[in-house]
Amino acid sequence: MATTLPEGVSSSDFDQAIREIRKIVGDEWVFLDSDLNPYLDHMSAVPPEYRTPSAALAPANVEETQAILKIANRFNLPLWTYGNGKNWAYGGPTPLHAGYLVLDLKRMNRVLEVNEESGYVLVEPGVSYFQLYQHLQDTGSNLWIDCAAPGWGGVIGNALEHGAGYTPYADHYVMSCGMEVLLADGSLVRTGMGAMPGSKAWQQFKYGYGPTLDGMFTQGNFGIVTKMGFWMMPKPPAYKPFMFSYENESDLHAIMEILRPLKMNMVWQNGAVGEHIGYSASVLGPRSDFTNDRTPITAERWKEIAHDLNLGIWNFYGACYGLPANVEMQFGALKGAMTSIPGARVWLEGDREPNDAGWNYRAKLMQGIPNMTEFNLVNWDGGGHLNFSPMGPMG
Repeated sequence: MATTLPEGVSSSDFDQAIREIRKIVGDEWVFLDSDLNPYLDHMSAVPPEYRTPSAALAPANVEETQAILKIANRFNLPLWTYGNGKNWAYGGPTPLHAGYLVLDLKRMNRVLEVNEESGYVLVEPGVSYFQLYQHLQDTGSNLWIDCAAPGWGGVIGNALEHGAGYTPYADHYVMSCGMEVLLADGSLVRTGMGAMPGSKAWQQFKYGYGPTLDGMFTQGNFGIVTKMGFWMMPKPPAYKPFMFSYENESDLHAIMEILRPLKMNMVWQNGAVGEHIGYSASVLGPRSDFTNDRTPITAERWKEIAHDLNLGIWNFYGACYGLPANVEMQFGALKGAMTSIPGARVWLEGDREPNDAGWNYRAKLMQGIPNMTEFNLVNWDGGGHLNFSPMGPMG
């Protein structure tokens, strides 16, 4: 496998830069040629050579990362920063353009602080949802994480990409508090109260003096986030997952008209996840489990599949959290509104079969238990994987 050089960089300069980087991180943490396979997107919609990196580098700490930045500046090397996991179609270890050097922060994977009293954690970019969840379990924490669907994903990386989860703490960037960032010249910045030496409020108060800078480091390349704080949800006294199912494709407009005020008034507390039966089925099995016909699945067949799976054409998942009496009161309001559509059904824990993978993984996500079940969908019909994720008004 020939090395794909960064644009405008000679092979001699590239080789010299790699020699210098080896002295910083060690030979075993510089990856070239065939060792780059973990950094390739094997589900990409474009040929691999369009996005093949020239090298991957795995520093152990901030100081090694700073030293790499100095070398990258001197040799004009483009860097692609990566923390953990593969968030299919929303970013991962594969750079946007061929020839970039992947700065893999997987070795910076410490949970630096868990504060039970104030409900926050401070983590490095290599920490995954699985790791943070297990750390809290092992230490007997009373805090829940909010995780994205891919449990192997990075806590920091997902927040920087404006990722979301499934509890009331679903907006991961909004629930962050305080960043440590390396700028392109290697200087270190701490946002918010972290800018003050010895501050005890870095993960408790987002803001400091002057402009708020944190947003500059999301979905961009203005800096490398090396530490980030997150607010954690205390385990609630009561948790009640539910699902509402609907019989007809045409019900969607009415569902959204009912759901919008429930979300605006915080009656529906967490992120409302609405699935078409096609999505639900793809998580539960490959296409061949439902049809051998190679033509598009008809509306009539989707209704049959929904009936066989004991689901609706549309299925909306959510949960209530809080004091037991409040949870029952909130759920009563939700049930009254969401079942006003003819044919609507409501499902609670215990109503579904114990081995219902669709219900089980949703119920886990809504209480911050990471898993990978949703990504069974990539086995639906083989081939690659493309995501189309439009944003639109809720109504």
